Amino acid sequence: SIPELFSLKTWLVRAFGLVLVTSSGLLAGFEDPFGHLGASTALFLARPVYESSKLKGKLPSFGHRLSCEQVLRGFATGIACGFGSPLGGVLFALEEASSYWSKGLTWHAFLSSVVAAALGSAAIVGFQHMPSGGFVHLPDLENSYEVWELLPFILIALATGLLSSLLCSLTALVSKLRRQIERCCFYRKHCLFQCLEVALVLVITISCCVWVPHLDGCQPLPLQHNDTLHSDLRVDQLPSMLCPAGQYSDLAVLLLQTPLKATEVLLSQSFADGASLRTSRLLVTTAITFVLTLIMHDTALPSGLWTPTALIGATLGRAVGQTIQSMGYDIHPGIYAVIGSVGMLAGFTRMTISVAVITLQMTNSTMLVLPITVCILVSKSVADHLSQSIYDLGTTLHSLGSLPMLRSELDEEELPLLRLLSVHDACTVDVITLRTVETRGHILAALIQTKYSGYPVVGPGNQVVGLVLREQLLDILQEHGAVHGFLNVFGGSSTVLPDASQLDGQMLDLQMLCDRTPEVKHWNTPLAKAYRHFVAAGLRHLCIVDETHRLVGILTRSDLSLICHRRTQKRALALLLARKRECCGDEEEYEQCADESDTGSEASTPLSRYAPWLF
Repeated sequence: SIPELFSLKTWLVRAFGLVLVTSSGLLAGFEDPFGHLGASTALFLARPVYESSKLKGKLPSFGHRLSCEQVLRGFATGIACGFGSPLGGVLFALEEASSYWSKGLTWHAFLSSVVAAALGSAAIVGFQHMPSGGFVHLPDLENSYEVWELLPFILIALATGLLSSLLCSLTALVSKLRRQIERCCFYRKHCLFQCLEVALVLVITISCCVWVPHLDGCQPLPLQHNDTLHSDLRVDQLPSMLCPAGQYSDLAVLLLQTPLKATEVLLSQSFADGASLRTSRLLVTTAITFVLTLIMHDTALPSGLWTPTALIGATLGRAVGQTIQSMGYDIHPGIYAVIGSVGMLAGFTRMTISVAVITLQMTNSTMLVLPITVCILVSKSVADHLSQSIYDLGTTLHSLGSLPMLRSELDEEELPLLRLLSVHDACTVDVITLRTVETRGHILAALIQTKYSGYPVVGPGNQVVGLVLREQLLDILQEHGAVHGFLNVFGGSSTVLPDASQLDGQMLDLQMLCDRTPEVKHWNTPLAKAYRHFVAAGLRHLCIVDETHRLVGILTRSDLSLICHRRTQKRALALLLARKRECCGDEEEYEQCADESDTGSEASTPLSRYAPWLF
């Protein structure tokens, strides 16, 4: 669905851009781009091995399922390297990036993640030793929390849940506004629009991070400070061009540092030179970071949102902790910063276990398991009722349109509607088929006129014999010289195509090429049951047959993706239900039709209860 998503050119551009973005000090994370780079690298290394002529026949065909597994392995490895968390990388890929998973994939992904995380951690210290902690250190590990502090932790979770849902909603609005401006003022000038957009984001970022601390001014360091403080972090040792010796700016400390260094400052209980972060300036930093994260999302910059989002929550959480500390309570404000960052991440991404594991491994603070778990549950529950997650918005608001991605599980309120529909109601009935023995001209015409990734192979009586993939047809045509040098329509450079009429007499046997055991479903199978089968088996195509095994339609990921996303779900289900209602007659007859397709289900319940917007 996305051209050149895993191409070498995309890998080089993203890797080089990521180095420039992260080294420039922009408010950008590198974890999400690491996942894409890892997935691309896995495909680069695996594809030549599986497609090698020497190993052909010894290894399985490098089809859709193996491609997805390699992408998931590489994605988990990249995330583990970016966070320094092997378990977090595997859980991230399992929880958010996959709709299909297997036991073998778990073992392979975990093994590669352990190696990548170990090498990444050792590379940071110049391979002098093997670090035992994460990338962000939580000082003062001997300090803990009291039971009564769970109440302010819950309040922070509520606040971060609201703030993260607001960020998701505003991100969707800004993305739509970008599309409208591009269509109105930069029609067919996409590259120019992206360059101007990046330049504007850079100007705004530099202005906020430099001029706001400059206008706020500097304050002197305390003449006398306590040398027995737990932290060895000194604010006056942090680079700052705004203040002379003996003075510091708390806004500059947070805005002019890299996000990881600023997060480490926020996690400290105190500073060895007696400096402090004012609560009002923490709130100002929260607002500035919120705005910069909002405008930087969906730009051409190769940046991630995990670190900036965690920084927003950390500043807000530390502000709450310092407010409680000013009331005379002996607490650790750095712990409140951890809780704030976890709550913001859980509400922004809607991930649970992976957020907890990554946070615990990055900070090496296992004592915070209970408050982190409570914060994640509360923040995610609040955000789920207010908006979609940032990853769901990314698939539905992509510039290329809604991407055909399936959720691993559907919501409980969606299942009754799907039980009222059969697979024949949702499938495509106008199917381009190929015979068992087909002319090269007909095969070439089908490839040129359509962009389908697979074609059913049928025999006498239109009975399903197998399923052949587009890549397999291209390979056999190239072997027989049918498209030699004429591959522009398939991704090559030539613009001349052969005359299909010249190839009509040349026949090809597709029975030896196609998959002789394709996945099939009876036309009256409930759509909810077919959806679970589709996701569990990692399918791309599902042939729909009648009682005589005759092909009556085909169900694809694109068909099912329409009923997964909230933006298209209501309209897609309304069309399907209305079509079936017209075929069955009134609502009473419709319920009888639905009861035949799912005996014993909720079909006896009136349809208006599940789909009131249909009537």
